[in-house]
Amino acid sequence: MPTPSPSAVASGTFTFVLTSSSHIGTAGGDSFDLQVSSITSVGGVTGVATDTQTVVTRADGSINADGTEVCSSCTIGGRTGSYIAAYSFTVSVAGVVAGHLTFTSGSGGLAGLQGEGTFAAGTYSYNYRFAP
Repeated sequence: MPTPSPSAVASGTFTFVLTSSSHIGTAGGDSFDLQVSSITSVGGVTGVATDTQTVVTRADGSINADGTEVCSSCTIGGRTGSYIAAYSFTVSVAGVVAGHLTFTSGSGGLAGLQGEGTFAAGTYSYNYRFAP
């Protein structure tokens, strides 16, 4: 029986470009939007992913968001393939970003990708491994 690869850490930086935003509605002073962004990562994860997220902007200006990241050609740990990840993040009234991402699947060279980690404004650190 094959054994999983040892756990490793992928860390680096990212930039994002908002490509579309559609207002869904408002309720109780909160605003709801569906957004799509292009995320360019360098470092331990290299490539361009597409993020689709639901963003809630609270009446106080803070933000909560949940979404899915899809990369059709990214490199992690020297392997290139596709992955899907689920993520969530908050932005405080002071502008502090805190997020969490979990890899949910991988294919091609990223088959068996498992892991999770954190991200902040422009930086990330993810623990990962490849299951057999």
